[in-house]
Amino acid sequence: MATRAGTVKKTPLAAFSRPRSSGIIAVDLHDNDQLVGVAITDGEREIMLVSSGGKAIRFHEGEVRYMGREAAGVRASVWERPGSDRADRGG
Repeated sequence: MATRAGTVKKTPLAAFSRPRSSGIIAVDLHDNDQLVGVAITDGEREIMLVSSGGKAIRFHEGEVRYMGREAAGVRASVWERPGSDRADRGG
């Protein structure tokens, strides 16, 4: 999972195997943040985050540890300019 602010989160698919009628929490988003991408992978992928200003960061998904559903994730990038945010995920 990737958010507009550059936070990434890796959660095992099994954590979502027992949904409730009211739904389940997948990620704890901070104020003014949005989920912009989710992908199911084999654990061996390169992840690329690109800012709206053209900056990018690439890393192996093995560098991100597994987290529970309620966790917010870890910051993968910090964009220099206030207001510059993640545009999309790649990989």
